Amino acid sequence: MRFPLDSSAPQSLALLREQSATFALRSDGTIALAPVVRVGEFFETPAIEFIDRDAAVLGRIERPHPSIDMVGQIRPEGVSALTFSADDSLLLTRFGGKIRLWREAEVGGESAWRPVANLDMGELVTDAVLSPSSRLLAVHLREEIVLFSVADSGEHLTLAEAARLAVAPNSSVGSVRFNLDETLLAISTAADTVQIWGVTK
Repeated sequence: MRFPLDSSAPQSLALLREQSATFALRSDGTIALAPVVRVGEFFETPAIEFIDRDAAVLGRIERPHPSIDMVGQIRPEGVSALTFSADDSLLLTRFGGKIRLWREAEVGGESAWRPVANLDMGELVTDAVLSPSSRLLAVHLREEIVLFSVADSGEHLTLAEAARLAVAPNSSVGSVRFNLDETLLAISTAADTVQIWGVTK
């Protein structure tokens, strides 16, 4: 899973058989790559790799979404989506109904990503996005959007529910986005509609 970055040619990434991947691109060109491997009846992401323009691995998040199965073993659940915040200081990952926020920090002279917030919605999350300032988190569920305020206490982020918006029911699709000044929230659903909501600061 290595690839050279050459501005004169399109880039390609070779994955192993029976493997897919999701990724996020940071403004400096760093790629966060989360392969998803099928193991029996489960989908797993063993690690997220951070790869620079020279194809060097800058760091890894091992078992980004661990869970305990019925026999008490820890399993690395598959990451279904990941994205950087607008200022690249946070990484959002999600799987099923679980969301984690990560922050990069220097540990022993090396860069490492540490979880700073965890959220379990208890049902499938179809999309989740931070506002441009990272002060709000919007989570798209099957029948509603849940907004959280995000407070930074230094080592951790505190998420507090701020509002719930009803939307047309959908099975597994839907997306949500803020505009740049965070005054509007656009919501799409499986009902072929886009709703625009005002956001009060």
